[in-house]
Amino acid sequence: MLALAFSQEQQTAKTIAELRQVMALAPGFDPSWENFIPILIAPGRPDEAISVCRQALGMAPYSPGLRLALGSTLLLQNQEAEGAEQLRYAYLLIPNP
Repeated sequence: MLALAFSQEQQTAKTIAELRQVMALAPGFDPSWENFIPILIAPGRPDEAISVCRQALGMAPYSPGLRLALGSTLLLQNQEAEGAEQLRYAYLLIPNP
């Protein structure tokens, strides 16, 4: 997947653009969102990261990784209440060993 290659190269804008294309062209496809968490919570494009996380959660609402990315980014944007709520939800979704 091209988005993963862009992610590994820390090309945030291209990664997000590719993820948006995946979500538009194949709404039910799960591109293993956890692979993209570092790029989504990287500084520089928080509004886009929040938007992508929200879109992706529409397809994968029980993804702890997406909840973690959303919560972390919200906290970085000083949206403490919602950020903390997303982080709590992420914790609850992590499978017990």
